[in-house]
Amino acid sequence: MDWDQENVEGDHMLEELFDEASSDVSSESIDDDFEILHEEGDATRESRPLEDQMVKVFPDPNLYVSTTYFSFHRETYNYMIRVLQSDLSTTLKTLKTYDSRDMLDLKKWRKMKDELYVGLDEDRRLCLYLGDSQPVRVPCIEDWEDIVKVAHIVEGSKHQGFNKTLISIKSKWCIEVRKHGISTIYIKEYINACGCSNATNASSSRSWRQRMDLNKSLQM
Repeated sequence: MDWDQENVEGDHMLEELFDEASSDVSSESIDDDFEILHEEGDATRESRPLEDQMVKVFPDPNLYVSTTYFSFHRETYNYMIRVLQSDLSTTLKTLKTYDSRDMLDLKKWRKMKDELYVGLDEDRRLCLYLGDSQPVRVPCIEDWEDIVKVAHIVEGSKHQGFNKTLISIKSKWCIEVRKHGISTIYIKEYINACGCSNATNASSSRSWRQRMDLNKSLQM
């Protein structure tokens, strides 16, 4: 096992440890109407410091999905919507064509069907919801980055810290990896890559040290 693989597996183990703690973050009154920043014009860009003009590289969500719990790519997501809407029967052969990571079997698929239902988002697009007492949407992996960005950058240009960003996300989206949600470690790493908050950087530094300690223990 190489070092990069150990880092990712360490993140997944920490993810499961942090899920319960993350779900306890106290709720606040959050305005759900977030404004996505428009692309800057040349004049605005030239007036900013050179370090602020550097292209930011954000983490790849695919590196933060669990190897134990299933996360939806868009193709599998859309297939689940069709199955739930028309009550299609699914064979293992058909399922494997949508499951590129080879994580599903018919038993797991049926359990997922029982936990999910189809609803509409604010733009009246079909999406998957968890059938809990307080329904939240299940995200596609391809949408993780946009979801975090919209929650992190509010009021045109204000960047929120990790806790407020997490609360904003969990008001609409599932953040439990056991239930196909967005990885909280991914959210931390996205904000750290944004480089906009000292509090976030400190939180990410603690997370980095914890991952390093865990990786060392895995090597022993």
